This record gives sequence, structure tokens and C-alpha cells, in this order.
Amino acid sequence: MSTVGAISCEEVIRKVAYYYWEKRGRPLGTPEEDWFRAECDLRAPQIAQFPFGNLTYMKVTS
Repeated sequence: MSTVGAISCEEVIRKVAYYYWEKRGRPLGTPEEDWFRAECDLRAPQIAQFPFGNLTYMKVTS
């Protein structure tokens, strides 16, 4: 699994998905919506910055 510093890509996706879920009002029964959105956003060829903790994740294209 790829890592960014000491944070795995899965952990970054998890944090971003959780952020999106909270922004949507914490609805029940739709975790995949936020997970897929986070994956897509993080795989886009740009830098993603999210307003939680000190996490700034620079996307790497392969």
C-alpha cells in the first residue's frame, strides 16, 4: 500500500471521506458515497487540501 509520509493512502481516504460525511450532515446508510468521492478527489491530478488537522495530501500520478 502506498504511503504519504507515515500516513497510508487508505487512511487519507478514510479521513477525507469522514470529512465529507460530516459536511453532509452525517446521514445514515451512505458510506460508499463519501468514500468514492474521496478516492476520486484524491486521484485527480492536482493538490488536495482539506481543513482538518495538518493533513495536506499531494496526489501522485503513476
